[in-house]
Amino acid sequence: ITAQSGGTFSNGTNTITVDASELSSVTYTPPAYTHGTFSFAIAYSMVDVDAYGDSDTVTTNEDTTFSISLASHVDSVAVAISPNVTTVLEGQELALGLDLAQTDSDGSEIASVVVTGLPEGAVLSAGTIRTLEDGSREFVLKASEVADAKVIADPYYSGDFTITARAYSYDIKSSEISESNVVTKDFSITPVASNLITVDADGFG
Repeated sequence: ITAQSGGTFSNGTNTITVDASELSSVTYTPPAYTHGTFSFAIAYSMVDVDAYGDSDTVTTNEDTTFSISLASHVDSVAVAISPNVTTVLEGQELALGLDLAQTDSDGSEIASVVVTGLPEGAVLSAGTIRTLEDGSREFVLKASEVADAKVIADPYYSGDFTITARAYSYDIKSSEISESNVVTKDFSITPVASNLITVDADGFG
């Protein structure tokens, strides 16, 4: 048996030769993260040791093909928050260091990351804002927006906050959705003293 569309049999190769008594033990593993139609070629021999009622042996060789279909299945997805720094000065942008890992090699899945926990007045440098029923906000990032996402806080905001992120993957073939574990990271924006302006009240300096 030869796998014509990639993948391997239980012997670790794309071709396997077995006795008829061993056919039930043969397994096939398709290429990772693929779906669709997989074709196989079979060459087999039939031996009749009593073909004409006596000791004559007749061997017949046949070649044929068959195929199987594997439906698409949503793959796992993961996200991490791994910034270079977790503390910046007031008025500075803060890179989240989001890292999205999606194991989709056939292009059938769409990944996104939902981020929450931004302080009041802050936004992300990318993504779409959604306001939930309880008044809280979440930011939805496309896969292409994840790596460069930054927190842009109010210019005069300072304080500590915790960012929460979860990744999702949607399979457009099967309509299945997978989601990652929730990850969190603490951040801090440090206050900066404002410049003082001295006013001469009596006009004489």
